[in-house]
Amino acid sequence: MTRLLLLSSICLLSLNSITAQSKDRKALANKAEAKFKVENYDEALDDYLQLVTDDPKNPEFNYNLGVCYLNSNGVKSKAVPYLEIVVRSENPNPKAEYLLGRAYQYANRFDDALDQFEKYKAKAKKDDPLLKEVELEIQHSINGKEITKYPIDVSFQNLGKNINSAYADYYPFITENESFMVYNTKRPYTANAQKLYNGQYSNSIYISKVVKGDYAEGEIIGKPICEPNSGEEVIGMNATGDILVIYKTNIKGEGKIYLSRTTPLGTYSKLEALPDVINETGEVISACINNDASTIYFASYKTDGLGGTDLYSCNKLPTGKWSKAMNMGPEINTKYDEDFPNLSPDGKTFYFSSKGHSSMGGYDIFKASFDEETKVFGKPLNIGYPVNSSYDDLNFRISKMDDMAMLPL
Repeated sequence: MTRLLLLSSICLLSLNSITAQSKDRKALANKAEAKFKVENYDEALDDYLQLVTDDPKNPEFNYNLGVCYLNSNGVKSKAVPYLEIVVRSENPNPKAEYLLGRAYQYANRFDDALDQFEKYKAKAKKDDPLLKEVELEIQHSINGKEITKYPIDVSFQNLGKNINSAYADYYPFITENESFMVYNTKRPYTANAQKLYNGQYSNSIYISKVVKGDYAEGEIIGKPICEPNSGEEVIGMNATGDILVIYKTNIKGEGKIYLSRTTPLGTYSKLEALPDVINETGEVISACINNDASTIYFASYKTDGLGGTDLYSCNKLPTGKWSKAMNMGPEINTKYDEDFPNLSPDGKTFYFSSKGHSSMGGYDIFKASFDEETKVFGKPLNIGYPVNSSYDDLNFRISKMDDMAMLPL
């Protein structure tokens, strides 16, 4: 009798333990899904890693974990093994084959990527809106196979803890003499900083000056440009560093660009709104300005574009007003997105990012030389691998010495 009671107690305890574990797993799955739905991928990723550890063949958990990796700031190719499980499962998510192709691209497995994209095409309906994207990624993979055969001689150096943090640090701009840099960061400025819906903090603009040959610890650039975690971004700077181009959204959520100039005291001035010929119909995404502030280049969605975001230029007229924005034409723009314009310090080389031309995946960085006869920038050239990769390669800024460039990785 004692043995029966003991066995009953053990069975009851085991059942209660299993029930509790099941409830905990369900609660974790609900929490992960809630984060996933609002695109809080970084935090959802940790939850799905735990769920996949407990249930390694679950297609939904593996699919969502793969999506989290593809949308994270980390190594996107880590999505591969999880999406491979999904495509091998019964009735997989139809989009999984396309996403696995993207994950293979990030791993430079271009033949595998092409195979996945072709499988997706074979099963897709003719009116599938993703087919155009699939065709673009097929071309990116073909380009990637070729470009990676001929790597350029370049080395990368992380700027270290004085600049980088555990959060996103991006869009760095250096002066022509490399004396200081400005950049954006999504780190919390104070302990009570509030997160956005996606789990990230609003960005702040930081500045770092060179002291004894090294960049000093970055500091928030502060008023009158911005306050901590207030959402403004620096998207451009002239070569001498005395003019900043700032991106800011209004109360309607529309993005506009502004200028801030250095004052006699060495600080930056209050934001100066650019006229409607620049900030008119179509959101301005990024911009750069030449040294004497006579020409501004910017990326925008406009009705006269060739497709996606296009690059435009505006010139300062003798009257002091700005000219009408001019599309930079089919030599620079494609039916895909062009973005992140930058000028070399001498103004003779135009750098920009594009998903078109000969990109090997996402955005690649291209350069175009100024033609003194035609007075326009010529045919763009891909600046090469490994500066360009299957990731989005953006915001290439080069120094006057021509031996160092800044870019976010």
